[in-house]
Amino acid sequence: MAAKKPAAVRADEARLKLHIKTEALLPVYFLFGEESYLTARYTEQLVEKALKDDPMREFNFTRLDGQTCESNEIIAAAETLPMMAERRVVVVRGWNVEKAYRTPDDLKKDLAEFLQDPPEECVLIFRLPGKLSDYLPKDDKYKTASPKWTAFCDLIAKRGMVAELTARPAGENARALCAMASRRRVKMELPAARLLIDRVGNDLARLVNETEKLCAAADGGEITPELVKALTAESLEARVFDLSKAIAAGQADRVYRILRALAFHREEPHVLLSTLSAAFVDFYRVRVALDAGLPTAWVISTFHYEKRAFVIDNALQTVQNRSTASLRRCLDLLSRADGELKSTSADPWQLLERLSVELMTELRRRGN
Repeated sequence: MAAKKPAAVRADEARLKLHIKTEALLPVYFLFGEESYLTARYTEQLVEKALKDDPMREFNFTRLDGQTCESNEIIAAAETLPMMAERRVVVVRGWNVEKAYRTPDDLKKDLAEFLQDPPEECVLIFRLPGKLSDYLPKDDKYKTASPKWTAFCDLIAKRGMVAELTARPAGENARALCAMASRRRVKMELPAARLLIDRVGNDLARLVNETEKLCAAADGGEITPELVKALTAESLEARVFDLSKAIAAGQADRVYRILRALAFHREEPHVLLSTLSAAFVDFYRVRVALDAGLPTAWVISTFHYEKRAFVIDNALQTVQNRSTASLRRCLDLLSRADGELKSTSADPWQLLERLSVELMTELRRRGN
């Protein structure tokens, strides 16, 4: 007797996890959310569930870059019959309906017929790192999703699943890290996991990488707080990444709190400025690639982000609604601040506060 398919739903992480574990696959999925590690992880789990016993896997699996492909390419790939297998899988990364269509009606005319009756022989997965609001124009009156995103989600939810994967609370990540260590036959208690989060930040991709490193060092023993302190540094990059996100979001109170914390911990202002400048260089590279119609994979390979690909995912979320000209002016502001920091006797933390205000003001500007 064939397994009964679940009703189409909009899901959170818990619902998606249960679905993958216990239910039959649906023909189409849309996974998005601020935690890019989770969108990638659950995409791979869906792929594995669909193709795990397929000896022709390489012929029945297609990845498309949603920033460069057209909707007819997606449909053609999904309608291609699987080779000597029950199904094929198509993963589309970065499909931005806000940019692809002028109106919701254009979207519906383009994809409605296909998504209303997608082929049962294919599992089509749209993966979008970032919240839907990250992809809205910066002067858009909608705060979470536009009518185009709403229409896209509605089309998929009729026959498939729409899942938003938000960042986990630090406590939940701490428990997950302990479980991860246990699977590697290494003991890790919650205090050590919480200390790791305090030191490197709550970005899940970074936490997984650090935990793998600690498991290798523990070699079947225990990851203690002392080992965490010995092998991990309090990540200036992680804190400056939080600062860059707060600046991009115009969250002045948060910006000042982060700066005060960095000053309290006696971080070197010139190192902080250098790291902040590097974050804006990441933003600029991704924005220029988008303007040129190049995939983010090109940025990763050209500028050697292979071991830090999550940086590009994070940058992609930030620059969707920023212009190249605006980011270039931000780089000019950072360069000017670097010169002032090296050549004047002004208080460096006041200089950094003023720079943050200037960057927030620039990023709030409309137009070019």
